[in-house]
Amino acid sequence: MSADSCSFVPLAILVERTTGGGTPPRGVPSFWGGDIPWASVKDFSDNEIDLHSTEESITLAGLAASAARLIAAGTPLVCTRMAVGRCAAAAKPVAINQDLKALEPSQGVDNRFLLHALKRLQPALQARAVGSTVKGIALRDLLSAQVIRLPLPEQRRVAEILDTLDEAIRKTEQVIAKVQQMKQGLLHDLLTRGIDDDGELRDPDRHPEQFKDSPLGRIPREWEVGSLRSFYSEPHRNGLYKPNSYHGRGPLMIQMGGIFKGLDADFSGAIRVQVSPIEVRTYGLRQGDLLFARRSLVLEGAGKCSLVRSLPEPATFESSIVRVHVDQQRLRPEFVALYLDSSGSYLQRRKCIRQVAVSGVSGADISAFPVPCPSLGEQDGIVARHRTLCSRLGEEKTELDKVHTLKHGLMDDLLTGRVRVSVPEEAAA
Repeated sequence: MSADSCSFVPLAILVERTTGGGTPPRGVPSFWGGDIPWASVKDFSDNEIDLHSTEESITLAGLAASAARLIAAGTPLVCTRMAVGRCAAAAKPVAINQDLKALEPSQGVDNRFLLHALKRLQPALQARAVGSTVKGIALRDLLSAQVIRLPLPEQRRVAEILDTLDEAIRKTEQVIAKVQQMKQGLLHDLLTRGIDDDGELRDPDRHPEQFKDSPLGRIPREWEVGSLRSFYSEPHRNGLYKPNSYHGRGPLMIQMGGIFKGLDADFSGAIRVQVSPIEVRTYGLRQGDLLFARRSLVLEGAGKCSLVRSLPEPATFESSIVRVHVDQQRLRPEFVALYLDSSGSYLQRRKCIRQVAVSGVSGADISAFPVPCPSLGEQDGIVARHRTLCSRLGEEKTELDKVHTLKHGLMDDLLTGRVRVSVPEEAAA
C-alpha cells in the first residue's frame, strides 16, 4: 500500500493466524502449578493492555495434555467469551484457555498497533456478543469487524503514541496505589498513636510510658474512651419511612446507597420525597451529622458510618439510617467518622451485628460503640493530616482521568484516520 494510504478493512486482513486455547484436566494435580503462565478471562481488565501475570499456571505435561498452546510474547490476545473484547498482550510466552484467541499479525502489521486497534473495537465486539447465560462472539464475527489499515511506519508511530499514554496511566495508577497504602497506614497510626505537642506521631516503643491499655487497645495516655452516646448532643434518631406515593417530589432524602460510597455521605443518588414541615424539622440533616447503616447485605456494612460534610440542599434520611449528633466541643464529627470507618472500630462493632436475612444493628448498638477522645487540637491535627493525603490522592485521580480522556480521544482520532501522524523519513524508509 502507498505511504499515505488509509482504509478500513476486516480485522481478518490484519491477522495471519488465530490460535485457540484449552484447559488441562483439573483433576490431575501434576498438570497445574508449573512454570507456564496460563491466561483466562479473569486475568483481563478493561484498563490494562499488557498482561504481566496470570492467576494460574500449568506444567509442560498440562500443556501437552490439553488444547492449550504456548503463545509468543507480544501476541495480541482477545477474550471471545464472557468478557468479550477485552484484550492484552502477554509480557512473556503464555498458554491460554478456550475463552481466548491469540491473533498473530499479518506481514506488514505491527503487534502493538493491532492490539490498540482491538482495544478500540471492544465496545463493538461486546455489542455483537450473543448468548443467554454466557455471552460469546464467533470467530467469523470477530474477524469481520472493521479496523483501519495504515502503512507500517505509521502503525508503529501510532502504537508508540498510545503506548506512551498507557505507560503514563500505569505509572499514575502505581502512584495512586502507593498513596492509598500510605493513607491507610498513616490513618492507622494516627488513630492509635496520635500526634504529640511537636506534631509528630507518638512512638510506643521508645516511649511506652505515653500509652495505656484501654477497651480499644493501647492508646495515648491523654485520650479518653467512652461510648458514642456519652458524646451525644441529642438522642440518636432512626430515619423516616414514606410510601412510594410520596416519592418524586419534595426535598432530597438520602438512601442507604449514599452512605456506602466512602467517608462522606453521597447525595448524588438521593431521591425526592414529600415531607411535612414538622418532619423536615425532625428529620432534617445538618452539616456534621453522622449517618449509620442499620442493616446491610454484607457483614461489614452493618453500622457503617458516613459524615454529612456538606448539604447540596435541605435533605432528610430514610428509615434504614440512624442519625447521630455529637457535641462538637468534645468530638469533631470528622474525627469520629474516621475512627468508626477504621478496621479497629469494625472489630469492635462486629460484636453488635446480628445476622439473620441481612446483617443489622440497632440505634442502641450504635450508641454503645466505643470511641476515643483526644484533645480537640489533636483531633484537628489528625483530621488535617488525613485531608492532606486525601487531597493528594484526589489530584492523582484527576490526573489519571485526564490521561484516560486524552488516550480515548487520541485512539478515536488515530485509529479512524481522522488524524494522521507524520513519520520521519528514516523510519518510513
